[in-house]
Amino acid sequence: MQYGILLLITFTSSAFGQSADVKSEVAIRESEKKNKSVAELNYERGTAALQELKSIGMSNRMFQLDNGMYATGNLRDDCSGECAAPKSGKSKKSLGVCSLVQCHYILQKKWSQFGYKFEGHDRTNAIRKCGCSGVNIVACAKREGAEKDSEDKNWGYAYGWDGSFYSCGGAPLPPLTPKQVIRGEFRRCYRNSEGDSSGECKKKMNTKLKELKRKGKQ
Repeated sequence: MQYGILLLITFTSSAFGQSADVKSEVAIRESEKKNKSVAELNYERGTAALQELKSIGMSNRMFQLDNGMYATGNLRDDCSGECAAPKSGKSKKSLGVCSLVQCHYILQKKWSQFGYKFEGHDRTNAIRKCGCSGVNIVACAKREGAEKDSEDKNWGYAYGWDGSFYSCGGAPLPPLTPKQVIRGEFRRCYRNSEGDSSGECKKKMNTKLKELKRKGKQ
């Protein structure tokens, strides 16, 4: 009996201690948030949205390869439902962007928590995507819920079929890593050479990537 009481006391103390730690961590994060400028918070929010956009864009490219068309429309917080993509062959009807979740290309998230609206697109260039114009856009993100006088109220980002990013509405793009710069040079070389039939573009890219790895930079 005494052992049971001791166990209960130990468990209760542990539970309360963990709760206090969690509250402490939340308080620290809120304190850090308050100490950051509005510009820093806007930039961090935009960077987080870009990371999600990259995942959505890459998934939509894979979805198109598997199903013959892109998933389009607004990505909702609740994308429950069955996968509508055909089990064999190519789809002949347009599929909503929630198909990326329903068919397990990406995980369900509360997208609205990022402060951006995410959309899937099909590479058509006739209309602007989330305020951005660019070549072969397959996904985009548009700022939502910003104050009317906020610097980021018109920010938008788009993800191209070739992996390139576009920004609009005054939104800044985070600095590119050396590896991203090299891959961007390859894409331009590939387009300018109409497919890199000689393999020269890929050869240059691989040489630069090996040199980057040798120097220990990414």
